[in-house]
Amino acid sequence: MITQLSDADRHYNNGVLYFLKNQRDKARECWTKALETDAEHFRSMVYLGLISYQDGQVEEAILYYKRALEINGDYHIACNNLGNAYRRKGDAEKAIGAYKRATELDSRNANYFYNLGLTYFDIGDYDSALKELRKAVVFDPEDAEAQLDLGETYYIQGNKEKAREHFEIFLKLRPDAPNAFQVAAKVKMLARED
Repeated sequence: MITQLSDADRHYNNGVLYFLKNQRDKARECWTKALETDAEHFRSMVYLGLISYQDGQVEEAILYYKRALEINGDYHIACNNLGNAYRRKGDAEKAIGAYKRATELDSRNANYFYNLGLTYFDIGDYDSALKELRKAVVFDPEDAEAQLDLGETYYIQGNKEKAREHFEIFLKLRPDAPNAFQVAAKVKMLARED
């Protein structure tokens, strides 16, 4: 049985294609048409929020994400994006709430735990940051940035052995990273301290 796409879904899909081709104005136009056709097309709202976020229009992005979540409160992508917007705005408490909801809805998404861990790091709650960053690397051990940030968190807490371990993993994953030289120097310094 073939299911016919709604006009809103067709506009949404075209918007995604334009977005992937970096034709943001055309993508925005498609998602706006999707909302004109179906005012509750929450996925279009999330993409419009993403474009607003990328354009530095954080308040507008927050409005799109919140509206999408009013329609579908279980849309984990909107929760994570809302967390990103609140984090950029400097509202760690609201960011943490949004990221926690995202991790509840998708408990195996490494990126959601990573974002939550970074936000805890931002506010100096290193115990919570460690907890969330460890989850991130369990679900995605190939995430070099998560390995690096987990190493930094261990370093700040004085666990030099674990810090060095995660710095070394970062260097194996991203030997040509712009900051590889600094991370390698830190590894050498930690090795001398042992």
